[in-house]
Amino acid sequence: MVAEQIEKRDITHTIMFKKKQLLAEQEKIQQTIDQLNHMFAILENQQKVYTSIFCFIIHSILWEEENLDELNQIENSIYNFRSNERLDLDKEYFSVFTKLKSLVIENVSPQSNEAQLFIKDFVALNRKTLLKIKNSKDNVINFNKKDQINILDPLTEKEKLFIKEAFALISN
Repeated sequence: MVAEQIEKRDITHTIMFKKKQLLAEQEKIQQTIDQLNHMFAILENQQKVYTSIFCFIIHSILWEEENLDELNQIENSIYNFRSNERLDLDKEYFSVFTKLKSLVIENVSPQSNEAQLFIKDFVALNRKTLLKIKNSKDNVINFNKKDQINILDPLTEKEKLFIKEAFALISN
């Protein structure tokens, strides 16, 4: 019986290749777990969850993962859903959109004090977000026309009209 032999470098190469492959799979699994933890944390203090807003958040995270992969890896990037700053921002947006839906469902007038306070908070959050994007080093994103952002819109036409009317009053 002849013992078969293989060069050590060949078997080492095979082992390292498989290890690299498994580590990539492990990172992908960890990223999915982190995304689920992120979504859970967004909902943590919510009493109501509107599916349109939740789907919007999920779709945004998935879209960013597919299209902004390099930016998602930057530790303090606004696009990195693993950062605490991003989590806080997503919680704020979830709360703001939930508040908007509640105001519209309850037929609150855009002229009401409650609506005007809401619109001020909404504008402040948008300004805060734009400032973070503007001040970040990772704000240079080039999209081809065919790659236009195509994410779900969590707002109904009635909610958009509410924002428009309330914003018009605050602008005067």
